[in-house]
Amino acid sequence: MKGLLLSELFFKNYGVSLLDRFALTETAAAGLVGEGSECFGFDDELSRDHDWGASFCLWLPEETFRRVGKDLQEAYDALPQSFQGVPVLKERGGPERRRGVFPIPAFYARFLRLSSPPKGWEEWRLLPETFLAVCTNGAVFHDRCGEFSRFREALLAFYPEDLRRKKISARCAPAAQSGQYNFPRSLKRGDRLGALHALVLFNEAVASLLFLLHRSYRPFYKWLYRSLKELSPSGAAVVAAMGDAQEAFPSPSSCEHVERIAGMVITLLKSEGLSEGEDGYLLSHAMKVQKTIDEPRLRSLPLLAE
Repeated sequence: MKGLLLSELFFKNYGVSLLDRFALTETAAAGLVGEGSECFGFDDELSRDHDWGASFCLWLPEETFRRVGKDLQEAYDALPQSFQGVPVLKERGGPERRRGVFPIPAFYARFLRLSSPPKGWEEWRLLPETFLAVCTNGAVFHDRCGEFSRFREALLAFYPEDLRRKKISARCAPAAQSGQYNFPRSLKRGDRLGALHALVLFNEAVASLLFLLHRSYRPFYKWLYRSLKELSPSGAAVVAAMGDAQEAFPSPSSCEHVERIAGMVITLLKSEGLSEGEDGYLLSHAMKVQKTIDEPRLRSLPLLAE
């Protein structure tokens, strides 16, 4: 059983009565969101060797947390040590704790340095995508009050459109530089390590591009390509082409797969109306995307700036 489903059942069996006992049914939110493979739905047998087990989070408004947070955490810690034959995840207290009782503003501030949803592209621009992915993964099991979910939904609404376009243009440029320019040149020079590094940079830039095009936050590198594969049919096709390029390396034919991937990205850009023309070089499309930005301060930034 996946950790997310296991944790939801654990909450229904023990968390609901915990909220009833503290008269928090109308006030608290509960779920499993944050760090850990189970929050992304990627946990497997290997995940069970550390930091895995039945668990959930309880999120409280700030005033409620000050009033009952300590007692509620002690009650959470006293829950059974196992559930359905699986150990319950028990963590030490402290700022790095992933499960248990949290004030709502502090939960988000830990990752975003904001205790309320971002306002305007200037605040959005400061938020790391991988942390946004952490704050919006998993599932909310219970939230009648809605405070936790309103913050979450504001993040899920994704970047302001002009900032999204600026990020897209800024990712197209290094994809062109690393994959379409430096990768084949490094191969011709016999610099296999340099070529391999260029290919990795290209893959990372393209992967992040696809997440932006699908209005989804990319996770950190450990789950980047698995998540991309499950993002959409186009994401799965790009991951397959990346695998073809890797298998062909260091043969010059690997460059053909890189160009095929670039073509897939260009097709997606054109389908959104972000670019046009038959140029196969991603740098040209980066400049075209930047010209579609309405906000003058964002449009005037250097191409590589996000």
